Amino acid sequence: MHTEVLRPDVIAQLGFYVYRLCDAGSGDTLYVGKGHGGRVHAHLAAAAAGGEKRKEAALREMLSRGQRPVERVVRWGLSEREALTLEAALIAVIQPPLNSTSGHGVDDTDITVSELNARLGAAPFDVRQLPDDVLFVKVREGSYKPYEDEDIWFENEPYEALALRGDSAIIDRICGDWRVGLHSARRITRIAAITSGGVVRSVFDAAGLAAVTSSPGSNVRYKTVRYRWSSLTRADAPYDGCRLVHGVVPDADPTKCQSPILYSQALRDKAPKPPQTTRKTRRKKG
Repeated sequence: MHTEVLRPDVIAQLGFYVYRLCDAGSGDTLYVGKGHGGRVHAHLAAAAAGGEKRKEAALREMLSRGQRPVERVVRWGLSEREALTLEAALIAVIQPPLNSTSGHGVDDTDITVSELNARLGAAPFDVRQLPDDVLFVKVREGSYKPYEDEDIWFENEPYEALALRGDSAIIDRICGDWRVGLHSARRITRIAAITSGGVVRSVFDAAGLAAVTSSPGSNVRYKTVRYRWSSLTRADAPYDGCRLVHGVVPDADPTKCQSPILYSQALRDKAPKPPQTTRKTRRKKG
């Protein structure tokens, strides 16, 4: 069993790195993370100290059975951006059970050829031209937890799988249940499905609106009231099939955020942050 910790002289050479916590018996990946210094050891230390996160509770239960996970470093000597990209790729492909978020840049990771064609082949549409009444819903594949303060997970299919089953499958995915204020909910008359890169894949008119306290067929109540739309029908829209951009910052994805839904008014009125660029540091002469 691997219980050794990183030596200080080794840590000094690592830079940023990506690591895994693995089941000692099966070798299965339980968690993927990135960090520097002694970050790889932080999770087991937090679990032993009584941390209350889901990950820490699961690790503590393993430790109580004498099953200490193996700490493995995947790559080291990385820049922070490289570490974030590799972390997101591993989480997307492996889907470790103890990762509660998808990782930075997951929208650029492990997508189908069909989605890549739709994304890179889509014409740009400036969000400043959007009307006020559209709710954009992100369609993501895999295990998905829409809201961090509720431990309610969904297993979602890629957009292409939904499209093969027809509009009813897409509608069922995007019609709710969403946390929105009643005033904002009443303003929405259209709902659009978007995939990675802010590509609009389909648009629907929405007529009915209802407040809901639990998902269909479930007895688990939501923490707060959510809203669900009904009577959705296909609609024509100038932005359908396009990639949403903000004219002020055309190279940034205005839909890139953790929220599962986005208001057209918010997209239109708030310019996204420019993509980060690697700064070059100048050495002092001496």
